[in-house]
Amino acid sequence: MKKKIRIILQGAFAIGSLICLDHHALAVDIGDPLYRGQLNDSPVRVEAIYDNFKRDYKMDGTVSVGTHDLGSISGTDSTDITIYMLRAHLLPSKTLDVYVDGGVIDKKSDYTSQPFIVGGGAKILVTEKEGFSLSALGMAHYVTSYDVKSNGYDQDLGNYSSAVSANWWEAGVGALAAYDYSLDPKTHVIPYAGALVSLWRGNADVDMTYNRYSGAVSGSATLQEDGPLSAILGCSLLMQTWTIRVEGRFIAEKSVSFGVGKAF
Repeated sequence: MKKKIRIILQGAFAIGSLICLDHHALAVDIGDPLYRGQLNDSPVRVEAIYDNFKRDYKMDGTVSVGTHDLGSISGTDSTDITIYMLRAHLLPSKTLDVYVDGGVIDKKSDYTSQPFIVGGGAKILVTEKEGFSLSALGMAHYVTSYDVKSNGYDQDLGNYSSAVSANWWEAGVGALAAYDYSLDPKTHVIPYAGALVSLWRGNADVDMTYNRYSGAVSGSATLQEDGPLSAILGCSLLMQTWTIRVEGRFIAEKSVSFGVGKAF
C-alpha cells in the first residue's frame, strides 16, 4: 500500500513538472508605430522577426491514476522560447496599420510535432504633433497544438514514458508613444515606449505509463499569465523604405525581439 501511494505521488509530481517545463507563455513582439506617411506612401510593409522571451505563468490542474482521482495540482513557472516569424503590414491610410503574422516556434529535441504561431493586430494613430505620436493597439495570437514525448527511468517505478499535448492563445490591448527624429531627409530614428495588457490562456494534457505500475497516470491543466502588464521599449531605424528595429518587453516578461522590414 505504501509503495502504491509513493508511486501515485511520484507520478503526480512528474506530471506537474512536465506541464510546467514544456509549455510556453509569451507576449509576442509588438512592433514599431510606423504609418504610410512615414514610408513614402507605401501601402505594404513586410518584416522578418526574431523573438526570444521569458514570461511567468500559473498552472492549475488535476491528476488521476486510472479511475482514481488524486486531486489538484498547481504552481508557477517561467519559460524561455524563440520564434521566427514573418509579418505583413497593410497600410490602407496614414493612420492605420493592420498586420498578420505567421511563423514557427523553435522546436525542442523532444517535440514530436512542429508548433506554429498565427495571429495579427492593428495600430491606430490617435494623435501626432511635431514628431511626437500616440497610438492605440490590439493584437491576438494562437499556437497550434503540439506534442512532446519523452522516456526515463526511476529506481522505484522503472522505465516510464510520458506524452503531453498542448496549445495556447493570447490577446491584448495597449498604447505606444513615439518620437520621429530626422537625421536627414532619408534617415529617421524612431524610439517608442508604451504598455500592454495581455491575457494568455493554455491547455495541456499529459499521459504517463510505468513498467512497474499497471495504472496509467494522466493529468490535465489550464495555464494563464502570472501578470497581465508588460512595459514596451523599442527603437526603429527608418532608411527610406527599409526598417531595422529592436524591442524589449519587461515586468510580466523579459523579452527581446529584432525585426528587419521593407515597404513596397
